[in-house]
This record gives sequence, C-alpha cells and structure tokens, in this order.
Amino acid sequence: MRSSFCAYSLIFGILSGCAADRAVVLPWNYAPPSPSRYWNDKPTEKLAATQAAKMESASPVEIPQQKEPLTLGELIDVALRNNTQTRQTWATARVAAAEYAQSEQNFFPLATTTYSLQRSRSLYGAGFPINGILYLSQWGPQLSLSYLIFDFGKTRATSQAALMALYNANLTHNREIETVVQTITTDYYNYLYQVKLQQSYVEDIADAKVTLEAANASLKAGVQNVSDVLQARSQLLQLETEWVNQQQTVKSSYAQLLTDMGLPANMDLVMEELPDNPPTYEIMSTVNELISLALETRSDLIAAEANLISQEKSVEAARRNMLPTLSTIFDIGRTTYTDNLTDHYDFTAQLSVSWPIFNGFFDLNTIRQAQAQYEQSAATLRQTELQVIEDITTAHFNVAVARDALKYTTNYLEAAMEEYDVALAQYKAGTTTILTVTNAQSNLADARSKRANALQQWFVSLSTLGYATGVMEQDLTPYLRGDTL
Repeated sequence: MRSSFCAYSLIFGILSGCAADRAVVLPWNYAPPSPSRYWNDKPTEKLAATQAAKMESASPVEIPQQKEPLTLGELIDVALRNNTQTRQTWATARVAAAEYAQSEQNFFPLATTTYSLQRSRSLYGAGFPINGILYLSQWGPQLSLSYLIFDFGKTRATSQAALMALYNANLTHNREIETVVQTITTDYYNYLYQVKLQQSYVEDIADAKVTLEAANASLKAGVQNVSDVLQARSQLLQLETEWVNQQQTVKSSYAQLLTDMGLPANMDLVMEELPDNPPTYEIMSTVNELISLALETRSDLIAAEANLISQEKSVEAARRNMLPTLSTIFDIGRTTYTDNLTDHYDFTAQLSVSWPIFNGFFDLNTIRQAQAQYEQSAATLRQTELQVIEDITTAHFNVAVARDALKYTTNYLEAAMEEYDVALAQYKAGTTTILTVTNAQSNLADARSKRANALQQWFVSLSTLGYATGVMEQDLTPYLRGDTL
C-alpha cells in the first residue's frame, strides 16, 4: 500500500533529503494555498499562497450575483469559499507545516547573542573595622554558537515524522473539500427532487380536478350517484394536503443547502431544475478495477498511510533518543570593566558527548507509547482500506440500480399516464366506475413521485461513486459508457 504514497512524497523527498529544506523559511508554502483549494503535493509560490490565503480569510460571506439560474458547479464554488470545515482543516495543515519547519531546527547551527551590564558592591579588607567598600561595573556583548554534530539520526527521524504528519494534514484537507462537494451535491439534488415532487403534486391536483369534473358531470347527467363525487373530492383534498406539506419540505431542503454552503438560509437563490431526460451511463469497469483506482487516489486512505509512516518514524526517533549525541559550543565576547579596563575578547570552545544513562524510565516508556500509537495507526489504516472497499462496492452497485430504476420509472410513468387517460375516457362513457379512475389516478401520482426520486438517485449515485473513488465526477468518464434513456 505504501507504494501509492510514493507519488505524493517524491517532490518533498527530493527537497528534504538528509538536511533541511525551504520549509524552514516558508512553511505555509507546503500547506494548501487556501481553504477552498486542494493541496497538490507541490510547494506553492510564496506570493500566490499568501495572497490567496489573505483574500479568503478576509472576504465576507460571498453572495452570488444572479443573472441566470445557478448551476451545481457555481454552488460548490460558493460553498468552498464559505465552508467552516475546510477552513479548520486548512488551518490544521498550516499548523502541521509550521511544526515540520520547527523539526528542522537542529539541522542548523544555533546562535544566541546577549549584551549584559552588571554593577556590584562588595566589601574589602580582612580586619575590623572594614577597610572599605568596592563598586565594580562590567559590561559587554557575548555571542554563543552551538551545533549538533551527530545524534544517530534522531533529528532526521523526528523531521521525517513531522513531514509525514504534514502530508496527513494536507490530504485530510483534500478529503474535506471532497466531502463538502459531496454534501452540496447531495443537498442540491435533494432540493431539486423536492421541487420536482411539489410540481408532480400540482400535476396530480390537476388530474384530480379533471376526475372531479367528470364525476360532477356524471352526477348531473344522472348516470352516477353522489358517492362518485365524494370519492373524487376526497382524493383531491388529500393531494392538496400533501402539496401543502411538501411546501414545507421544499423550504427545509433549501435551507439545508444554503446552510451547508455557509450562506444565510433566508437568501433567495434561483437554481436549475432537475432535468427530465438526463444522460445515463453504464459502468464499464468492474468493482475490483474501481477499488484499485480508489486505493491509489482516496485522500483519506493516503492520509492514513502518511500517518502510519509518521508514527513509524516517531518510534525510530524515540529509540535513538537513548543513544549519545555529539555537539559543540563556541562562546566569544568582550567584557569591559570599571575604569574602561577590557579583556579585549574572551572565548570558550567546547566539544561534548551526552549519553542519557537513567531518567526514570522516561525514554523507555516514550518508546512504548510510540509503538502503541504506531499500532493504532496501523489499525486505522486497515479500517480505512476496508471502508474504501465497502464504499466502492456499494456505490458501484447503486449506480447500476439507479440506472435501472430510472429506466423502469420512465416506463411506469408512461404506462400510468396511458392507464389514467383510458380509465377517464371509459368513465365518461359510462363503462367503468370511479374506483377504476381513482386507482389509475393514484398510480399516476405514484409514478410521478417515483420518477422524480429516480432522477435524484441517479445523479446522487454518480456523485457518490466519484466521492468513493476519490476522483471528481468528470474523471470517471473513462470508466463509463453513456447513452440516453
């Protein structure tokens, strides 16, 4: 599985090598450039990253200026700019980038400069009474240089662990963007479905009124009795009640969509309608082929791999912490005393070897803790792999089911419309009962509802397959064969 991670780590691997890279100076260039944009495994340019971050951090809630109905892509763009979850994962990635930069500190010589001023008062003289009081002043600058020469790779392992943690944070941000896209897509098609269902109730009410008019005409002609009128009216009132209730459902789904977009729910936006005859696709790839694709592209899976490597490097660093370190210190300065006496300069050079002998089993327990965290990460990676397989298997099946459902509900709607027209004509001719008409009318209403639901499920199933695979929907086209029902 780690082979799939090589593509993501190649550039950072070349840049980091065995020493520090420019992340020490520009850590945020190694994080996503903004809350709404992917991390693409390449260090971003300083100006572009800084400007994008400032613009999106300072921008107010974006209100689209509508000239035409908004498309799904436009809604997603607004959502990504206003979503709070992507802002959190973006900030987390920037924190990880800064921590990675901090981990490379010991690759450099460390310098500290001080300037001190000291005034002292002391007594001098050995007998009693005391001979006198001595005031002494001294001042001057001091420069201290230190450098870690060798620590058996502890610094490198610590830095690599931080780098893998940065990968994890960046890829987690990528997955959060995909989650936002999937959420908005699902909300969008749910809202359009509810609108479509409301429109179908309007059509059902129109059919019920036609049925009621036919019943009234039959009553006036003396062909039928009042019970036909009452039955037709009851069905009309039932449909009108469902239409009223559906208005609330439409409003709720609309509010949910705007809330998930990061916009006030009371905004007025106009969106495209659910198409009646969308293009449909047959999946050309098998489940196993899509699983192989997902194992290479799913951001959360690759993030889990990066986390496992990070924990592995943390175990290595913890073990190397028990080994000796070789370091050097060089101090140089100039001290001036009272009466402008000076030592011209002074220096101290030191080469030291430090080896922890015993610290209350702290290092040993640090190793144990790191090993336990590694085992936890390995279990998380395995669970993520199983989840990917489950997601792909379910999504692959659901696309096929949604395609069949769209086909059958289309035929069902056509048959129900024909059935109702025939039943109504027969009733007007006096050759059938009102019960036959109302049954046909109910079937037609059910067919319209199921057709609207099938349209929604078709679009959502495609989106879910793209989300499960870890690629955008347009990237799935090589794996689909299209036609139109």
